[in-house]
This record gives sequence, C-alpha cells and structure tokens, in this order.
Amino acid sequence: MIKLHISGLIGACMILTGCGGGGGDVEVVDLNKVLDVVSKSFVNFNANEGELPDELTQAQKDIRIKDFATDTAISLNEAQISANTLGFAGKSDGSFEGFADANANGLHDSGEKQLFTVEIDEAGSRFIATDTQNGYQRDAGFSGMGLMAGMLIGSMLGRQRGAGISSNRFSNMRMSPKNYHSAAQSRSTASAKSRSSSGSYSSGK
Repeated sequence: MIKLHISGLIGACMILTGCGGGGGDVEVVDLNKVLDVVSKSFVNFNANEGELPDELTQAQKDIRIKDFATDTAISLNEAQISANTLGFAGKSDGSFEGFADANANGLHDSGEKQLFTVEIDEAGSRFIATDTQNGYQRDAGFSGMGLMAGMLIGSMLGRQRGAGISSNRFSNMRMSPKNYHSAAQSRSTASAKSRSSSGSYSSGK
C-alpha cells in the first residue's frame, strides 16, 4: 500500500515538473517567453554574423540556420522555458520546433516529445508560437531586424512555400490571451493532482 502511494507521488512529480527528464510528461509552455527569446535571438544573430555576403549557397544557409537554432536553444534553456532540457531545430517546412531533448544532443531523436513550434506569418509580419501539447498560440511582430536576420527569415519563408503552406494558413488563427499561461498552468496542475489521487486510490484497492 505504501509502495503504491509513493509510486503515485513520483508519477505526479513527473507530470507536474518534468523531473523525469525524458519528455514523457505534459507541461504548459510559456509562449510569451518563447517568442521573447526567439525575437532576441534573431536580433543577436544579425549582430553577431556581421555583413551579408553577396550570395549564399543553400548549404551555407543551412549552416546558419543550424547555428541560429543552437544559439536559440541555449537561450531558451537559460530562460528556463521548460522543466526539460530543450532542443530547438529548423524543419523542412520553414518552421522551428522546440522539443524535450532528453540526451541534450541537439537532435530531435525518437521518443523526444515536441513541445512547441515557431512559424512565420509573412503577411502579418509576425512570429507565431504554438504549444503543440495543449493547443495554445501566441504571436509577436517583427520588423527591421537587419540583413542577416532577413536572410534567415527569407530562407524560412522559401521552405514554407516549398512545403505548400500559403498565407491563408495564418489568417484565421486565433491567439490565446496574453495572460493565458498562469491560468493554463493552474488547470494543468489541478488536473495532474486529480489524476494522481485517482490513480493512488485505485491502486490501493
């Protein structure tokens, strides 16, 4: 009986805080913080990369996208966006994804859960972040970030168009309220506690 009760408490810890570290838990990501970090990463990327060469090959663009993603992952983890160690990587459709990087190798390996995505809405001049576990969405505008950041955004948009994603995809998206996160986190915590209590009671029988 005692062992079963302790087991239930450990399960609750993994759900609420992600202390399992394996990406199996569900958490509510603060998309406002995600967008703040991503926006600053674009500005820093532009400042650190210097002048834009006359022409970049696709391979050179890919290297810069990977460098940007690596730097952004470091910033996301420093900002403690998640209870998990986060990875951040560019996808073939032009978006970026944040995922629970259990082995901290920067690669989205099998079994590592995607937590959020960041896309670009060209028509609205904005980034859109989506919590892929819970369906919340937030946006943040961008403008005048400089040539290198512009190159990166242009490359993302090129991939987006290549994947057949049109601007209509973003026009009807409804954003969550700015203060959504605290309320969503409270509901998630209450739900996890309820599941844990129910599991412990059933196991005790």
